[in-house]
Amino acid sequence: MKNIKLKQTKLCTLILLSPFIAAVALFICSKNISERVSEESALQKLPLVVTAIIIVSAVLFVKKLGTSWLVMFGAVMNVSGWKKDRRFYFTDVNGRTAEEVVNAIKLRMNHYAKELNAENKSENAVGTYKKRRRLTVGRSSGYEDYYVLYKTEILTKDFCGDALSECKRIMQNFAEKDYSAFWPSKRERKHSVIKACALVIICDGLAGFNAEEYVRKNFSQKNTGLAVCIYESSTGRYFLNGVNSAGLFADSVEEIAFNLIKKSVFCKKLGLKENSYYMPTDELIYNPEMTFFDALKDAQKEIKSAESENEKIVERLDDGEVYYNGETIFYKKNGQTLMFSVANDGECEGEEPNNKIYVLTTKSWSYPKSSKISNKDYLQAIEKISEYLNLQGVDFEFKEFENWFKENYVK
Repeated sequence: MKNIKLKQTKLCTLILLSPFIAAVALFICSKNISERVSEESALQKLPLVVTAIIIVSAVLFVKKLGTSWLVMFGAVMNVSGWKKDRRFYFTDVNGRTAEEVVNAIKLRMNHYAKELNAENKSENAVGTYKKRRRLTVGRSSGYEDYYVLYKTEILTKDFCGDALSECKRIMQNFAEKDYSAFWPSKRERKHSVIKACALVIICDGLAGFNAEEYVRKNFSQKNTGLAVCIYESSTGRYFLNGVNSAGLFADSVEEIAFNLIKKSVFCKKLGLKENSYYMPTDELIYNPEMTFFDALKDAQKEIKSAESENEKIVERLDDGEVYYNGETIFYKKNGQTLMFSVANDGECEGEEPNNKIYVLTTKSWSYPKSSKISNKDYLQAIEKISEYLNLQGVDFEFKEFENWFKENYVK
């Protein structure tokens, strides 16, 4: 497992960037030269030519090597997340017994936030804390950090479900709309406050409860920003979804929630060197032991297969017909086809399961080529798709792809 072939991916990154690096270097050199020659010299025009070369090269690279860039980016993020993730973690900063761990974590939470006077809280909630942080840059006006600590003897699924629901109520009851209630600034009116919560449960034993699966399934579901960490004192194991330690966005709600756990429980250090309990690689998009070229070959093969399957579906569709294959919704009109991706609505433990889907809309035709769709055709497509899904008995909601992406990955 330690012989990860990530270095090959980094080498390919350098190769793909080399034309850009060379063009920029040529531009800088030519600019320095042109400052030393006469105005009539042809070298004066060289920087403009090099700029044009850079732009054309960028367009060609994005068009021709788009798949390579996506695979390279996905492989780096995938392997980086896997290297920091573990089935469970260990640390000596809190002690070993349940009482020692509770006292250490409470002390640390109280250092980072102030204790809340939460009414009607459960007896097992030994600490509830909150801190508000103002922000002058980024995509929000500030943060609300919540810390909730529980202690029980034997952990059960019902206990976790109740704790999860109580944390959501605390985040809702103590949430504040603005930082300046009487005179909110322009930034506070424009940007919302990001809420994140660290839910820590200390127990003596699990009694068959699958804590590893639970913390992963319930990590910030539905963009709640609620991360779960479970400590089992009989084995000294901490269960946490560590893949988010390699977050894509610095101020994403998942990254913030993970960092709250990391600060309050692990003193900001996960201690990965002494922990060899890696997560299985079966469910990874890119296996860490794959080479970049093998990953690229597989990705190109999957893309080609998906495109071929979509073309077959489009050819079978009649004019005005709608088709849903579980992943994409197709609508055809006058030889052009809309293809809307579909996202499922995940649920947490303790919540009622549902089969709701989100239809991610874009205002452009997808096939045979991407082109702008008129507002009339777009509204007609939405109406036809709604009729089709209602007849199929599907619970659905339309969402613009950009808004859905921001809600789930950028916020």
